[in-house]
Amino acid sequence: MRSDARPVVVDVHVCGAVAGLRGLGAAGLRPAAFGRGWVDAGLWSRHATARGVTPKETDDGNDLAAALQRLAVGDGAPVVPYPSTELGIDLVAQASRASPAAVLAPFPLDAVQRLRRKSQIGELAAEAGVAPPPGLRATASELLTSTIRTPCAVKSDGPVGALRTTQIAQTPDDLRTLLRSLPADEVVLIQPRLQGPLRCLAVVVDRGGRVVTRFEHVATSIWPVAAGSTASGRSVVADESLVASAARLLASAGYFGLAQLDYLEGPQGAVLIDVNPRYYSSLALALACGVNLPAAWHAVVVGDELPAQAPYRPGVTFRWLKADLAATAHGRPSRILRHAPAPKTGAIWDARDPLPGLLCAAATVLRGAKRQVHAVARASR
Repeated sequence: MRSDARPVVVDVHVCGAVAGLRGLGAAGLRPAAFGRGWVDAGLWSRHATARGVTPKETDDGNDLAAALQRLAVGDGAPVVPYPSTELGIDLVAQASRASPAAVLAPFPLDAVQRLRRKSQIGELAAEAGVAPPPGLRATASELLTSTIRTPCAVKSDGPVGALRTTQIAQTPDDLRTLLRSLPADEVVLIQPRLQGPLRCLAVVVDRGGRVVTRFEHVATSIWPVAAGSTASGRSVVADESLVASAARLLASAGYFGLAQLDYLEGPQGAVLIDVNPRYYSSLALALACGVNLPAAWHAVVVGDELPAQAPYRPGVTFRWLKADLAATAHGRPSRILRHAPAPKTGAIWDARDPLPGLLCAAATVLRGAKRQVHAVARASR
Protein backbone atom coordinates (compact mmCIF):
# COMPACT_ATOMS: atom_id res chain seq x y z
CA MET A 1 0.00 0.00 0.00
CA ARG A 2 0.96 3.65 -0.33
CA SER A 3 1.74 5.31 3.00
CA ASP A 4 1.50 8.71 1.26
CA ALA A 5 -2.12 8.11 0.20
CA ARG A 6 -4.31 11.02 1.23
CA PRO A 7 -7.54 10.48 3.20
CA VAL A 8 -10.73 11.97 1.78
CA VAL A 9 -13.98 12.15 3.73
CA VAL A 10 -17.19 11.96 1.70
CA ASP A 11 -20.79 12.45 2.90
CA VAL A 12 -19.69 15.57 4.78
CA HIS A 13 -23.30 16.70 5.21
CA VAL A 14 -23.63 14.27 8.16
CA CYS A 15 -22.14 14.52 11.63
CA GLY A 16 -20.20 11.24 11.46
CA ALA A 17 -18.19 12.57 8.52
CA VAL A 18 -17.38 15.78 10.40
CA ALA A 19 -16.07 13.70 13.30
CA GLY A 20 -14.04 11.65 10.84
CA LEU A 21 -12.46 14.82 9.41
CA ARG A 22 -11.56 16.00 12.90
CA GLY A 23 -9.98 12.68 13.84
CA LEU A 24 -7.89 12.57 10.68
CA GLY A 25 -6.93 16.23 11.02
CA ALA A 26 -5.94 15.82 14.67
CA ALA A 27 -3.54 13.07 13.57
CA GLY A 28 -1.92 15.41 11.02
CA LEU A 29 -3.21 13.48 7.99
CA ARG A 30 -4.38 16.44 5.84
CA PRO A 31 -7.84 15.11 4.92
CA ALA A 32 -9.84 16.44 1.98
CA ALA A 33 -13.62 16.80 2.14
CA PHE A 34 -16.18 16.02 -0.57
CA GLY A 35 -19.84 17.01 -0.27
CA ARG A 36 -23.08 17.26 -2.24
CA GLY A 37 -23.26 21.07 -2.08
CA TRP A 38 -21.19 23.98 -0.85
CA VAL A 39 -23.29 24.40 2.31
CA ASP A 40 -22.42 20.90 3.60
CA ALA A 41 -21.06 21.31 7.13
CA GLY A 42 -17.85 19.33 6.78
CA LEU A 43 -16.59 21.34 3.82
CA TRP A 44 -15.95 24.21 6.19
CA SER A 45 -14.15 22.32 8.91
CA ARG A 46 -10.72 23.77 9.65
CA HIS A 47 -9.37 20.24 9.17
CA ALA A 48 -10.41 20.06 5.49
CA THR A 49 -7.27 20.88 3.51
CA ALA A 50 -9.03 20.51 0.14
CA ARG A 51 -12.72 20.66 -0.81
CA GLY A 52 -14.90 19.42 -3.62
CA VAL A 53 -18.54 18.87 -4.53
CA THR A 54 -20.10 16.04 -6.51
CA PRO A 55 -23.70 16.05 -7.77
CA LYS A 56 -26.28 15.88 -4.99
CA GLU A 57 -27.96 12.50 -4.43
CA THR A 58 -26.10 10.96 -7.36
CA ASP A 59 -26.12 7.19 -7.62
CA ASP A 60 -23.23 7.10 -10.07
CA GLY A 61 -19.78 6.59 -8.56
CA ASN A 62 -18.11 7.72 -11.78
CA ASP A 63 -18.60 11.38 -10.82
CA LEU A 64 -16.91 10.79 -7.48
CA ALA A 65 -14.20 8.68 -9.15
CA ALA A 66 -13.39 11.50 -11.58
CA ALA A 67 -13.22 14.08 -8.78
CA LEU A 68 -11.02 11.86 -6.63
CA GLN A 69 -8.78 11.03 -9.57
CA ARG A 70 -8.20 14.75 -10.20
CA LEU A 71 -7.25 15.18 -6.56
CA ALA A 72 -4.86 12.21 -6.76
CA VAL A 73 -3.20 13.57 -9.91
CA GLY A 74 -2.73 16.93 -8.22
CA ASP A 75 -1.16 15.29 -5.17
CA GLY A 76 0.90 12.78 -7.16
CA ALA A 77 -0.38 10.05 -4.82
CA PRO A 78 -3.58 7.98 -4.50
CA VAL A 79 -6.46 8.93 -2.24
CA VAL A 80 -8.51 6.88 0.22
CA PRO A 81 -12.18 7.93 0.50
CA TYR A 82 -14.03 7.24 3.76
CA PRO A 83 -17.87 7.10 3.73
CA SER A 84 -20.42 7.90 6.44
CA THR A 85 -23.66 6.70 4.78
CA GLU A 86 -24.84 3.55 3.04
CA LEU A 87 -25.04 5.37 -0.29
CA GLY A 88 -21.54 6.68 0.37
CA ILE A 89 -20.25 3.12 0.72
CA ASP A 90 -21.69 2.26 -2.69
CA LEU A 91 -20.18 5.34 -4.30
CA VAL A 92 -16.76 4.72 -2.76
CA ALA A 93 -16.82 1.12 -4.00
CA GLN A 94 -17.81 2.26 -7.51
CA ALA A 95 -15.12 4.94 -7.52
CA SER A 96 -12.47 2.43 -6.48
CA ARG A 97 -13.52 -0.01 -9.20
CA ALA A 98 -13.56 2.78 -11.81
CA SER A 99 -10.09 4.10 -10.91
CA PRO A 100 -8.26 1.49 -8.78
CA ALA A 101 -4.79 3.02 -9.14
CA ALA A 102 -5.89 6.48 -7.96
CA VAL A 103 -8.70 5.58 -5.54
CA LEU A 104 -7.89 3.03 -2.84
CA ALA A 105 -10.93 1.44 -1.19
CA PRO A 106 -10.73 1.62 2.63
CA PHE A 107 -12.11 -1.90 2.94
CA PRO A 108 -12.21 -5.18 0.96
CA LEU A 109 -15.07 -4.67 -1.50
CA ASP A 110 -16.47 -8.21 -1.34
CA ALA A 111 -16.29 -8.34 2.45
CA VAL A 112 -18.07 -5.03 2.92
CA GLN A 113 -21.00 -6.26 0.86
CA ARG A 114 -21.30 -9.41 2.96
CA LEU A 115 -21.43 -7.35 6.14
CA ARG A 116 -24.10 -5.01 4.79
CA ARG A 117 -26.66 -7.68 3.91
CA LYS A 118 -28.77 -8.12 7.03
CA SER A 119 -29.53 -11.82 6.58
CA GLN A 120 -25.86 -12.62 5.97
CA ILE A 121 -24.90 -10.96 9.24
CA GLY A 122 -26.80 -13.73 11.00
CA GLU A 123 -24.83 -16.40 9.16
CA LEU A 124 -21.50 -14.72 9.87
CA ALA A 125 -22.45 -14.19 13.51
CA ALA A 126 -23.32 -17.85 13.97
CA GLU A 127 -19.95 -18.87 12.50
CA ALA A 128 -18.17 -16.48 14.88
CA GLY A 129 -20.09 -17.59 17.97
CA VAL A 130 -22.08 -14.34 18.19
CA ALA A 131 -25.79 -14.54 18.98
CA PRO A 132 -27.82 -13.40 15.95
CA PRO A 133 -31.56 -12.78 16.29
CA PRO A 134 -33.72 -15.35 14.50
CA GLY A 135 -35.04 -13.95 11.24
CA LEU A 136 -37.41 -14.65 8.39
CA ARG A 137 -36.20 -13.51 4.97
CA ALA A 138 -38.57 -13.32 2.00
CA THR A 139 -40.12 -10.85 -0.43
CA ALA A 140 -42.83 -8.51 0.80
CA SER A 141 -45.48 -10.34 -1.23
CA GLU A 142 -44.44 -13.73 0.20
CA LEU A 143 -44.50 -12.44 3.76
CA LEU A 144 -48.06 -11.15 3.33
CA THR A 145 -49.24 -14.75 3.23
CA SER A 146 -47.18 -15.83 6.26
CA THR A 147 -48.22 -15.97 9.90
CA ILE A 148 -45.73 -13.82 11.80
CA ARG A 149 -45.66 -13.06 15.48
CA THR A 150 -45.72 -9.39 16.47
CA PRO A 151 -44.31 -7.07 17.66
CA CYS A 152 -41.44 -7.50 15.24
CA ALA A 153 -38.66 -5.53 13.57
CA VAL A 154 -38.88 -5.15 9.79
CA LYS A 155 -35.91 -4.10 7.65
CA SER A 156 -34.80 -4.27 4.03
CA ASP A 157 -32.29 -7.05 3.60
CA GLY A 158 -30.05 -4.97 1.35
CA PRO A 159 -28.15 -1.91 2.59
CA VAL A 160 -30.03 0.59 0.39
CA GLY A 161 -33.58 -0.71 0.21
CA ALA A 162 -37.14 0.60 0.26
CA LEU A 163 -36.98 0.77 4.07
CA ARG A 164 -34.29 3.30 4.92
CA THR A 165 -34.52 2.48 8.62
CA THR A 166 -35.82 -0.42 10.70
CA GLN A 167 -39.58 -0.30 11.27
CA ILE A 168 -41.45 -1.81 14.22
CA ALA A 169 -44.80 -3.52 13.56
CA GLN A 170 -46.75 -3.70 16.81
CA THR A 171 -49.69 -5.73 15.49
CA PRO A 172 -50.44 -8.06 12.55
CA ASP A 173 -52.43 -5.22 10.94
CA ASP A 174 -49.43 -2.89 11.26
CA LEU A 175 -47.25 -5.52 9.60
CA ARG A 176 -49.66 -6.09 6.70
CA THR A 177 -49.98 -2.34 6.11
CA LEU A 178 -46.20 -1.95 6.08
CA LEU A 179 -45.63 -4.89 3.73
CA ARG A 180 -48.30 -3.66 1.30
CA SER A 181 -46.51 -0.30 1.13
CA LEU A 182 -43.35 -1.97 -0.20
CA PRO A 183 -42.58 -3.16 -3.72
CA ALA A 184 -43.80 -6.76 -4.03
CA ASP A 185 -40.27 -8.00 -4.83
CA GLU A 186 -38.54 -6.10 -1.98
CA VAL A 187 -36.52 -8.64 0.02
CA VAL A 188 -37.30 -8.09 3.69
CA LEU A 189 -35.91 -9.48 6.94
CA ILE A 190 -38.28 -9.83 9.89
CA GLN A 191 -36.92 -10.39 13.39
CA PRO A 192 -38.42 -10.49 16.89
CA ARG A 193 -38.39 -7.11 18.59
CA LEU A 194 -35.72 -6.94 21.27
CA GLN A 195 -35.64 -4.38 24.06
CA GLY A 196 -32.68 -2.15 24.88
CA PRO A 197 -30.43 -0.79 25.92
CA LEU A 198 -28.65 -0.38 22.62
CA ARG A 199 -24.96 -1.22 22.98
CA CYS A 200 -22.60 0.12 20.34
CA LEU A 201 -19.13 -1.33 19.84
CA ALA A 202 -16.63 0.13 17.37
CA VAL A 203 -13.50 -1.78 16.44
CA VAL A 204 -10.68 -1.33 13.97
CA VAL A 205 -9.13 -4.60 12.81
CA ASP A 206 -5.97 -4.98 10.75
CA ARG A 207 -5.46 -7.14 7.66
CA GLY A 208 -4.61 -10.12 9.84
CA GLY A 209 -7.80 -9.85 11.89
CA ARG A 210 -6.11 -8.38 14.99
CA VAL A 211 -7.99 -5.71 16.93
CA VAL A 212 -6.08 -2.44 16.65
CA THR A 213 -8.39 -0.38 18.85
CA ARG A 214 -11.92 -0.52 20.24
CA PHE A 215 -14.54 1.67 21.87
CA GLU A 216 -17.95 0.98 23.39
CA HIS A 217 -20.87 3.13 24.49
CA VAL A 218 -24.39 2.48 25.73
CA ALA A 219 -27.29 4.50 24.34
CA THR A 220 -29.48 6.15 26.96
CA SER A 221 -31.98 7.24 24.25
CA ILE A 222 -32.38 6.64 20.54
CA TRP A 223 -34.09 8.34 17.62
CA PRO A 224 -36.42 7.31 16.09
CA VAL A 225 -37.74 5.96 19.40
CA ALA A 226 -38.99 2.62 18.07
CA ALA A 227 -35.73 1.65 16.34
CA GLY A 228 -33.03 4.21 15.76
CA SER A 229 -29.50 5.44 16.38
CA THR A 230 -27.91 6.82 19.54
CA ALA A 231 -29.45 10.18 20.48
CA SER A 232 -27.74 10.23 23.87
CA GLY A 233 -25.31 7.84 25.51
CA ARG A 234 -22.25 7.35 27.65
CA SER A 235 -18.93 5.67 27.16
CA VAL A 236 -18.31 2.39 29.00
CA VAL A 237 -15.34 0.08 29.39
CA ALA A 238 -15.32 -2.21 26.37
CA ASP A 239 -16.62 -5.74 26.94
CA GLU A 240 -13.62 -7.74 25.79
CA SER A 241 -15.73 -10.83 25.09
CA LEU A 242 -17.79 -8.75 22.65
CA VAL A 243 -14.59 -7.33 21.15
CA ALA A 244 -13.19 -10.82 20.58
CA SER A 245 -16.39 -12.12 19.01
CA ALA A 246 -16.63 -9.03 16.79
CA ALA A 247 -13.09 -9.65 15.58
CA ARG A 248 -13.99 -13.26 14.75
CA LEU A 249 -17.06 -12.14 12.82
CA LEU A 250 -15.13 -9.55 10.79
CA ALA A 251 -12.37 -12.06 10.08
CA SER A 252 -14.92 -14.61 8.88
CA ALA A 253 -16.20 -11.99 6.42
CA GLY A 254 -12.64 -11.22 5.27
CA TYR A 255 -12.96 -7.62 6.46
CA PHE A 256 -10.40 -5.12 7.74
CA GLY A 257 -10.84 -1.51 8.86
CA LEU A 258 -13.47 0.21 11.02
CA ALA A 259 -16.77 -1.46 11.85
CA GLN A 260 -19.41 -0.27 14.30
CA LEU A 261 -21.62 -3.07 15.64
CA ASP A 262 -25.01 -2.65 17.34
CA TYR A 263 -26.32 -5.06 19.98
CA LEU A 264 -29.56 -5.41 21.91
CA GLU A 265 -30.21 -7.60 24.91
CA GLY A 266 -31.88 -10.94 24.22
CA PRO A 267 -32.78 -13.83 26.53
CA GLN A 268 -29.25 -15.21 26.24
CA GLY A 269 -27.35 -11.91 26.35
CA ALA A 270 -26.16 -9.43 23.73
CA VAL A 271 -27.59 -10.04 20.26
CA LEU A 272 -25.96 -8.54 17.17
CA ILE A 273 -28.47 -6.59 15.06
CA ASP A 274 -26.35 -4.49 12.69
CA VAL A 275 -22.83 -3.84 11.37
CA ASN A 276 -21.81 -0.47 9.91
CA PRO A 277 -18.47 -0.50 8.01
CA ARG A 278 -18.23 3.31 7.90
CA TYR A 279 -18.10 6.41 10.07
CA TYR A 280 -21.20 6.55 12.27
CA SER A 281 -23.32 9.30 13.84
CA SER A 282 -21.94 9.11 17.41
CA LEU A 283 -18.27 8.87 16.36
CA ALA A 284 -17.56 12.17 18.17
CA LEU A 285 -17.95 10.38 21.51
CA ALA A 286 -15.03 8.05 20.78
CA LEU A 287 -12.85 11.02 19.86
CA ALA A 288 -13.84 12.85 23.04
CA CYS A 289 -12.73 9.81 25.04
CA GLY A 290 -9.33 9.72 23.35
CA VAL A 291 -9.96 6.94 20.81
CA ASN A 292 -9.06 8.14 17.30
CA LEU A 293 -10.86 5.52 15.22
CA PRO A 294 -10.48 7.41 11.89
CA ALA A 295 -6.69 7.66 12.25
CA ALA A 296 -6.42 3.98 13.21
CA TRP A 297 -8.52 2.98 10.18
CA HIS A 298 -6.32 5.00 7.84
CA ALA A 299 -3.17 3.47 9.34
CA VAL A 300 -4.52 -0.02 8.60
CA VAL A 301 -5.43 0.89 5.02
CA VAL A 302 -2.11 2.49 4.04
CA GLY A 303 0.18 0.29 6.14
CA ASP A 304 1.36 2.93 8.62
CA GLU A 305 2.47 2.14 12.16
CA LEU A 306 -0.57 1.06 14.14
CA PRO A 307 -1.46 2.79 17.42
CA ALA A 308 -1.15 0.83 20.65
CA GLN A 309 -4.39 -0.05 22.41
CA ALA A 310 -4.88 1.99 25.55
CA PRO A 311 -7.60 2.49 28.16
CA TYR A 312 -10.02 5.28 27.41
CA ARG A 313 -12.24 7.46 29.54
CA PRO A 314 -15.57 5.87 30.58
CA GLY A 315 -18.51 7.96 31.76
CA VAL A 316 -18.30 10.67 29.08
CA THR A 317 -21.79 11.54 27.86
CA PHE A 318 -23.01 12.27 24.34
CA ARG A 319 -25.99 14.17 22.98
CA TRP A 320 -27.17 14.41 19.40
CA LEU A 321 -29.12 17.68 19.60
CA LYS A 322 -30.58 17.32 16.10
CA ALA A 323 -32.27 14.06 17.17
CA ASP A 324 -33.79 15.77 20.21
CA LEU A 325 -35.08 18.60 18.02
CA ALA A 326 -36.68 16.01 15.74
CA ALA A 327 -38.22 14.28 18.77
CA THR A 328 -39.62 17.61 19.97
CA ALA A 329 -41.17 18.24 16.55
CA HIS A 330 -42.82 14.82 16.79
CA GLY A 331 -44.49 15.41 20.13
CA ARG A 332 -41.74 14.70 22.66
CA PRO A 333 -40.88 18.18 23.97
CA SER A 334 -39.22 16.88 27.14
CA ARG A 335 -36.30 15.61 25.04
CA ILE A 336 -35.11 19.13 24.24
CA LEU A 337 -35.08 20.15 27.93
CA ARG A 338 -32.74 17.47 29.19
CA HIS A 339 -29.05 18.09 29.82
CA ALA A 340 -26.17 15.69 29.42
CA PRO A 341 -24.01 15.59 32.55
CA ALA A 342 -20.33 16.53 32.26
CA PRO A 343 -17.93 15.47 30.94
CA LYS A 344 -19.85 15.59 27.69
CA THR A 345 -19.66 16.07 23.94
CA GLY A 346 -22.08 16.65 21.09
CA ALA A 347 -22.44 15.12 17.67
CA ILE A 348 -21.05 18.10 15.76
CA TRP A 349 -20.40 21.20 17.89
CA ASP A 350 -16.75 21.91 18.71
CA ALA A 351 -15.61 25.38 19.79
CA ARG A 352 -12.20 24.71 18.21
CA ASP A 353 -13.90 24.01 14.84
CA PRO A 354 -17.14 26.02 14.99
CA LEU A 355 -18.22 26.46 11.36
CA PRO A 356 -19.62 22.90 10.81
CA GLY A 357 -21.79 23.21 13.93
CA LEU A 358 -23.06 26.65 12.95
CA LEU A 359 -23.90 25.49 9.42
CA CYS A 360 -25.67 22.42 10.74
CA ALA A 361 -27.72 24.55 13.16
CA ALA A 362 -28.66 27.00 10.41
CA ALA A 363 -29.74 24.16 8.12
CA THR A 364 -31.88 22.64 10.89
CA VAL A 365 -33.60 25.97 11.58
CA LEU A 366 -34.19 26.54 7.86
CA ARG A 367 -35.75 23.10 7.42
CA GLY A 368 -38.01 23.72 10.42
CA ALA A 369 -39.10 27.06 9.01
CA LYS A 370 -39.89 25.47 5.65
CA ARG A 371 -42.02 22.81 7.35
CA GLN A 372 -43.96 25.53 9.20
CA VAL A 373 -44.55 27.49 5.99
CA HIS A 374 -45.80 24.36 4.21
CA ALA A 375 -48.07 23.50 7.16
CA VAL A 376 -49.60 26.99 7.17
CA ALA A 377 -50.06 26.85 3.40
CA ARG A 378 -51.86 23.50 3.63
CA ALA A 379 -54.09 24.73 6.45
CA SER A 380 -55.13 27.83 4.48
CA ARG A 381 -56.28 25.92 1.42
